[in-house]
Amino acid sequence: MRPTPAAAVAVAVAPALVAPGCAADPKDSGAPAADGVDPCGPSADPLAVGFTAPCDGGGCAIELRALDPDPPGKGDNTWTVAVAGGWAPTAVTLTPTMPAHGHGTQPASFALEPAGGAWITPPVGLFMAGLWRLEFALTAADGTTGSAVLRACVEG
Repeated sequence: MRPTPAAAVAVAVAPALVAPGCAADPKDSGAPAADGVDPCGPSADPLAVGFTAPCDGGGCAIELRALDPDPPGKGDNTWTVAVAGGWAPTAVTLTPTMPAHGHGTQPASFALEPAGGAWITPPVGLFMAGLWRLEFALTAADGTTGSAVLRACVEG
């Protein structure tokens, strides 16, 4: 039996519908725990004041100094971070995305403001419950770049 045109279209479109949810890093899957209790599964970082995430390639890290709200929640979130490891960045940006859904926020990224050795995000609207990937990109005066990723579970 030959498939109908509608069936052929459904087969062709189905992989495209799944692809945005695929994540290169297994920690970004956002798959719920088997018991269904944790909405983000084991992928989320235990975000709290003092939590530190290493930069890619080492050499620096992002340390959480303050979270509002604590823990992160739906709606506006503001974080204060410090850069450890001898880095003195001239710019820090944050790009939040939901890997399991294939989307981010509006705007797509946020410039942080320096504040006495730390950096403060403007209000970042996390509008859905689930796993959010928070990528902090650093740029030093000499053009050196680095980034660190935190994974926030937003309930709700």
